[in-house]
Amino acid sequence: MSLTIQRATPDDIPAVLEILNWGVKNKIRRGDLAWGENSIEASAIEPFIANGTAYLALLDGQIIGTLMLGWQDDINWGKQQQAACYLQRFAVAAGFSGQNIGGQILDLVASTVKEQGNLSSIRLVCPSGNPKLRAYYEKQGFSRADGKANPTLPRTDIVYYERIVSNTAPISSNKPSFISKLFGR
Repeated sequence: MSLTIQRATPDDIPAVLEILNWGVKNKIRRGDLAWGENSIEASAIEPFIANGTAYLALLDGQIIGTLMLGWQDDINWGKQQQAACYLQRFAVAAGFSGQNIGGQILDLVASTVKEQGNLSSIRLVCPSGNPKLRAYYEKQGFSRADGKANPTLPRTDIVYYERIVSNTAPISSNKPSFISKLFGR
């Protein structure tokens, strides 16, 4: 079993939308409206693909997940020193839920961030009203980091999470194939 991550291209928009829209439906079913109540349109994904921050997770070449990785999240976290990788719009395809695929993807991202040496953590925000999702991220090694956020407009509907990568063991001895694409090296 080979899990890899690669940058999404314009040709991947249908696959990204299928996974994200399944995620929207799943979140709505659980009462989490953080991604809205409507399907995500291609126009919402195109900027992420254009600026190189949209990624696909592949298992033996099959697209099984998507995520957006950025180097700043000024809206939610405020101005920060570039010491973190910011995770957004993370979703696993419908047929892969409950198999710890998401955890393996997060481990792969953490391992890669750790190997870079100049980034110390992965950060994300999570709806405060979704205890199952919060518990999921905590199980994946994320801790509350509310005190590190400095948003222009403070929000009470989200909580801040951070996974320190110095405590993360790489999942394999092989350097993940997306390091040079992810970090431009």
